[in-house]
Amino acid sequence: MKFLERSKPLKELKELQQKAEQGCQVAVVSGRKGTGKTTLVLQATKDVPTIYFYVSRRAESLLCRDLIAEVHRAIGLSINEETIELRNIFKQLITESHTRRFNLIIDEVHEFVAVNPTILPDLQAILERNRERSKLCLIMVGSSRGAMEKIFGIPHAPFFNKTDLILELKPYSLDTLKRVMDKYLPEYTADDLITLYGCTGGVPQYVGDLIDAGALKRKEIVRYIFRKGSPYLTLGKDLLIDEVGKEYTFYFSILSCIASGITSRSAIEELLNKEIGGYLTRMENDFHLIQKRTPLYSKSGSKNVRYIIEDKFLRCWFRYVYPHAKYVETGDFKSLERIVIADHYLFAEEVLHSYFHQLVCEEGTYDIIGGWWENTTENHIDLIAVNTAEKKGIVANFTPKYSAEAQEAFDSCKSVLQDDLDGYEVDYRVLTLADL
Repeated sequence: MKFLERSKPLKELKELQQKAEQGCQVAVVSGRKGTGKTTLVLQATKDVPTIYFYVSRRAESLLCRDLIAEVHRAIGLSINEETIELRNIFKQLITESHTRRFNLIIDEVHEFVAVNPTILPDLQAILERNRERSKLCLIMVGSSRGAMEKIFGIPHAPFFNKTDLILELKPYSLDTLKRVMDKYLPEYTADDLITLYGCTGGVPQYVGDLIDAGALKRKEIVRYIFRKGSPYLTLGKDLLIDEVGKEYTFYFSILSCIASGITSRSAIEELLNKEIGGYLTRMENDFHLIQKRTPLYSKSGSKNVRYIIEDKFLRCWFRYVYPHAKYVETGDFKSLERIVIADHYLFAEEVLHSYFHQLVCEEGTYDIIGGWWENTTENHIDLIAVNTAEKKGIVANFTPKYSAEAQEAFDSCKSVLQDDLDGYEVDYRVLTLADL
């Protein structure tokens, strides 16, 4: 389980260590928690002396003590224990790397910003002065997408354009999820697969936990995630509270609205009785929690906007755990489980939307992918995927079970695309769980 879809980044990290013989190499490994970043880098570096340094939000002097002990353990280098600045330790390590090759892994590197904002600029400056002479392979790992961008991804950031390899670990692809189900539950149903996808988003750690627990059938997945003592009951809050800060309660209220199907700004503001424009902008651009979507073929500057939660697990958490916290607090997990089970087909309809959009993205055949809806009516088309070069496309709506009503509603909306798709060969379909 640990290295599904990870052979290419594993190979790249190993090759980078070889290049360090000719000069210092710097790698960045990012991805949301649970994607196996630490496991990957430790596996990739196991044949070379490696210092592993995990950064937690503590006083710099305490982090120095931890790093000094790890340096001695990993490469046998003694550093004065009275050293209370990481900058001085990094200087000694890079000087040591002039004569021998070793790796330095800094895990959760973005936490340096909270400990001491000067640490990363100092480290970059030291590396820059020693790049040609050093044999160090520095691997920096982080899980906060917004914070990592501020270190590596924007002009004037400490390591902007200063890295040799950038890797972003993603959750498992749909093909891998199917292979997992084929191996561990060969008799799985579409309900089982859509529940696994909707509740975990394909995050390797979560999928692995369910495999270890023997819980891959729909009701088993629900029972495992929403049980007493489950770490998943607090995981949503744990993942986000450091990211969004002290105002997390209001951010969480907005995310709960979006997860429950209230996806327009005006509808959320009406429910919460507060202006939310600034919150939405930060969640989209700074925290990367939500995506803003407009209908395909709508006019430029259209205000017909809907928001979705990018992360499938968080979408599930904000749909079920956050608004039903009373059941967690009172230990009434049976009631929480019943709510989730009873909501299955409404949940499945939303998850199908993500599933089929991801499917056409992974196919790589279509260059325009989106949907269409009217702001003031229920008229909508869930999927429009177009290959402009070959003049072909797919137009579809999603429903868990096929019905004449769903087909009729779909047929009544197809005509709105006639002008935009004129001359295209289009496959019009109503897709269901049976099409997984």
